[in-house]
Amino acid sequence: MKKENKKRVIIFILLIFAINIFASSILADDKVAYVYKSKSQIDKNIVNVFKDMGLKVDLINEKNLPSNFDGYRFVFIGDERFKYNSKIKIWEFPVIVSNYFFGDDWGLTDDDEISKLAASSPLSVQKDNKIIQVYNKARSNGVSIPYYYLDKGNKAEDLIGVASPYINNGNNLGDVISYGKPGTKLSNGQSTEDKICFFGIIESDFWTKDAREMFEECIEFVGVTCENDNDCGTEINPHSFCVGNKVFQEVKEFECKNPKTVHSQCLSDMETKFVKECPVACNNGKCVCFDNDIDRFDNCNIGQDGDDNKQLDCNDNDNSIYPGNLEICDGKDNDCDNVIDEANGMCSSGSICTLGVCKAFQCSDNLDNDKDGLIDSKDPGCWDNIGNPKTYNPNLDDESRGTLACSSENDCGKDGFSKDAFCKEGNLHKNYTDFTCNNPGTGLSTCTQKKTSVIIEDCNGNEICDMGQCVQIACSKNLDCGNDQLIDGLYCKQNDVFRNFREFKCENPGTLYSSCTQTIKPVLINDCKDSCLDGSCVKIVCGNNNDCNDNNSNTIDICNNPGTVNSYCNHEDIACFSNNECGSDRFIGGLFCQGKDVHRNFTSYACNLPGSTNSFCSNSITKKLVQSCQYSCSNGNCVRCNDNNNCNDNNSNTIDNCRFAGTIDSYCIYENIACFKDSNCGEDKFIGDKFCKDNNVHQNFKVFSCLNPGTSISICNFQVDAILVEQCLYGCNNGTCNLKPVGLNPSIKILTPLNNEVINSNSFLLIFNTTNWIVGGKNSSHIHFHIDNAPGLSYVDHLMFYNHDNVVELNLVPGITSFATWINQNTLRFNNISNGIHKIRAHLATQAHLPTGNQEGDIEILVNVGVCFDRDKDVYDNCKVGDPSDDGKTLDCNDNDNMVYPGALEICDGKDNDCDNVIDGVSNLCEAGKICVTGMCVSDSNNPKGYLDTGDCTKLFGWTCDSDNYNQALTVHIYDGAGSGQVFLGAVTANTSREPQVGALCGGNSNHGFIFPISNSIKNGKDHSLYAYAINIDSGNSNPLLIGSPKTINCNILQCSDGIDNDEDGKIDSLVEINPNNVLSYTFTDATDIKLFVNSFPQYTDIPMYGNEGLVRADATTALQVCKMKGFGMATITATDYFRSCNDNTVGYWDQSLNNFVIYNACLFNSHINSMICTGAIGNCSDNVDNDLDGFIDYPKDSGCASPKDNSEIQHDLQCENSDDKDEFL
Repeated sequence: MKKENKKRVIIFILLIFAINIFASSILADDKVAYVYKSKSQIDKNIVNVFKDMGLKVDLINEKNLPSNFDGYRFVFIGDERFKYNSKIKIWEFPVIVSNYFFGDDWGLTDDDEISKLAASSPLSVQKDNKIIQVYNKARSNGVSIPYYYLDKGNKAEDLIGVASPYINNGNNLGDVISYGKPGTKLSNGQSTEDKICFFGIIESDFWTKDAREMFEECIEFVGVTCENDNDCGTEINPHSFCVGNKVFQEVKEFECKNPKTVHSQCLSDMETKFVKECPVACNNGKCVCFDNDIDRFDNCNIGQDGDDNKQLDCNDNDNSIYPGNLEICDGKDNDCDNVIDEANGMCSSGSICTLGVCKAFQCSDNLDNDKDGLIDSKDPGCWDNIGNPKTYNPNLDDESRGTLACSSENDCGKDGFSKDAFCKEGNLHKNYTDFTCNNPGTGLSTCTQKKTSVIIEDCNGNEICDMGQCVQIACSKNLDCGNDQLIDGLYCKQNDVFRNFREFKCENPGTLYSSCTQTIKPVLINDCKDSCLDGSCVKIVCGNNNDCNDNNSNTIDICNNPGTVNSYCNHEDIACFSNNECGSDRFIGGLFCQGKDVHRNFTSYACNLPGSTNSFCSNSITKKLVQSCQYSCSNGNCVRCNDNNNCNDNNSNTIDNCRFAGTIDSYCIYENIACFKDSNCGEDKFIGDKFCKDNNVHQNFKVFSCLNPGTSISICNFQVDAILVEQCLYGCNNGTCNLKPVGLNPSIKILTPLNNEVINSNSFLLIFNTTNWIVGGKNSSHIHFHIDNAPGLSYVDHLMFYNHDNVVELNLVPGITSFATWINQNTLRFNNISNGIHKIRAHLATQAHLPTGNQEGDIEILVNVGVCFDRDKDVYDNCKVGDPSDDGKTLDCNDNDNMVYPGALEICDGKDNDCDNVIDGVSNLCEAGKICVTGMCVSDSNNPKGYLDTGDCTKLFGWTCDSDNYNQALTVHIYDGAGSGQVFLGAVTANTSREPQVGALCGGNSNHGFIFPISNSIKNGKDHSLYAYAINIDSGNSNPLLIGSPKTINCNILQCSDGIDNDEDGKIDSLVEINPNNVLSYTFTDATDIKLFVNSFPQYTDIPMYGNEGLVRADATTALQVCKMKGFGMATITATDYFRSCNDNTVGYWDQSLNNFVIYNACLFNSHINSMICTGAIGNCSDNVDNDLDGFIDYPKDSGCASPKDNSEIQHDLQCENSDDKDEFL
């Protein structure tokens, strides 16, 4: 036990030694080598970044560079002009380079060197498609702050760009930050042995937070050893070893500590891993079999590890025993057949093989073999029948048959190993006892036992056997400790070159107390004649300053350490001899404001300590007055006003504005405030006479309001609403309720659906009319509807129809219901009614929700929902094949027109007669010599065909193609006027994409549209009739006038009010401020016009034109947005409508949260605007619309807006004096 403790102590000491060595390497790896030339140039910001990241910094002067940087995590090279740059081999170690001067020498660039960039605004870089500002200012002491970059045409090709210079034109100039991995090929032919980072953002005093973070990323790229355990690898000792019969192998497992940081480190741990177990024995890490008796048969079975592929030798310690040998009488199983001395062991007749010897039978040898006093015939053991002497048999060989000792081996004892192990001949043994029953079951039977010492474990390698176990020792011989050899590099000692020699020794070899020691002693390598420096024989360079003369008057020659081995010459530059060598005194930078006057910086240069090595240039900057301003100064110019405060006129009823503030064009303007509150605009009151509306008495009520009160865009507005004054039960005439007609009761009729009508939609309209009954709102007369078999409803539930509130409510629950929707004054829609037969009841209801009590005021019908039908009686129903109750035929694409159904004859009528999704799509619809164009048969004659669609003051739109070649784009000529006075305006190619209908007329090719821009030459305020002619390409005989010609336009030529940037300076027109009284209103008279107007704004989602055609939803929010887009602040819907078949239509509404139009199926809200009036004019700078698509909306966010009343978000042309100015040019 004491020896085992000693072993553990030795192992623990060795482990502590290994840990200490490894810990010291970790500490060394957390150091950074900062190489510098002058201490004054050391960047303290950089040093602080290293320290903040937990790194230690060694400042190393270029004169004292080590032979290698193995003890450092990485090296930093700053922005200095080094003298010993050739010794700084950046490809040999991990390095960060922030240097401008040696791009070519170090292989970062070709001989064009590193580039530099500076600007008048703080510099930014482009990284990962983002623009990142890296400096917090543009200039310091009048000088622009630069950064360096590797020009993409000059840099080493294998370097990986991380961040590039950012300039406004978007060109990629190269790499401000660039990474290189190990193996990167540099421009000087070298390849990097480790990672490299070029970091060009060198002015750390002005770094932004993002710049510092990018420098930290550069540190992590170069300084990170590992990111995970896989980066460290696994090291397997190729030499296996044995423990008993088992094979083991040493595996060094590595772990990445502090992964992905500059403190990351690969730590290792030796682990013993089991490989396999040998069937017989293990030797030197391999399974082996032995032929101990050299009889050419080993002790392994066939197929076992190490076997000789022969049958097992049943006794490998006796060369007379092996498989197939001749059996003889020797007490052995010579032929390994598990039988000893079989066949009498080849003994002669009359003898027997007994215990390996041929002898006479015991019963005829005249000897008392069993020592019982009886011989041969007298011994019962010689009788065949032990109880009958007459059965004596002289050929029996066991006189002891009468005294049986054993019948089997178990009667003698159990074979097995002893309990305790012991050491013998350096290995671990145990005794094995083998019991044998000799002559079992006979009178000659005897028990014998044999003890054999067996190796149970080889104590191999650095093990010895002690106290019954194999114990690991440190060493058995010197070589177990290591190879004697020279170590470390050359060094100087006593002015000669030496190198250390390490010699290993095994103390107390082969014992538990063995240990390894090493001795390091210096060995003379070179006997120097003069002196030694850095491991090399050297000569003394200089003894005084004269030895260093370089014949250059601009340097001072100095011998450093004269007369010593460390002597060297230094040629210190003289920076300057006079002020003129430092620069010319001059104004720098631009003009700027100080107080109310214009100033400019003036720099003066001076040479300090002239003619000495300490000479240096300096400059001082002073501010000098350039111009005195009468009013104010802005951006280096005298201005009239710099902000609104400069224009204060002390009048509370005006808004004082400084226009073009801070520019030389600035001026003051005083805008009147129209109103502060609603009462400033007028008194709310009834106006005019009473009148009839909706069969009730109404009177107009005028309400005044102050919009944008107390601001320069305040305006007085009023709204006139028809107010219900009196409800009439029997109608209204000339502003008075009719009296109840004599004998006429109120009644209701359901016009559609008809009684027992089949309805093929789960949502359907019910249209009714009433007589002598006013359908009012809540708290007045109205109508109740009932329906049975509807999910969620019972027949007793009331669907209450109110006109004045435009709503259908369920029972007395306020608000809309999902079961039915108010459509107009005599229409509601039932929603999501299940298939089947339903009973519908409608009855008149009083203010108290009671029926009128007369038969005419209550009606009931039956409808069948969900069954297909054929409205137009063309034997094709409105269901798809497979729908319930379908007729099994293809869907009728228009079941309201019996000229349209699948397979119908296509005729030239502007319809898709045969339901093939192509209108007038067959070529032979018209008589010979004519073709079908937009539903009309027109002459063909191989001439071009087409249409002039629309025209305005900006463009003409149309299409044309020629049947001679539908794939060729035609030329279109545009003329002004007709006859002899016709003027040619220009030509355009018809090659833009158009709708599918054009493709159907042009051989399947829709790319035949044209857009012709209107020239300023005809913008003179007069009517111009524009004609479009298609130019024939082949066999036709004319250049036909396109259908739709002419289009008449009347346009204004005034450049300062035409909405066009005529002089291409990015600015348009003169400033025009909207006066709400200038334009009273704008009326939309058609639903399609409203949609086309919305679709003319590219920033918003289009409402579909084709396919699921859509219109603009009828709601107040959407209507107001349309009017704002038109330049007005109020909207009034004057007419609405609904889609008769809503499934294939859509509506678009304005979603304020998305700031966009949203499109959805019309069946969800089947009501669209047919006409509307916009009032209360507002400017583009107050309409909440990004009119110029620059990402900014309205005043003051959009720089193009001069005021909230400005009618254009594009900056105004200063050359325009007013809107009547004809010329934007100077």
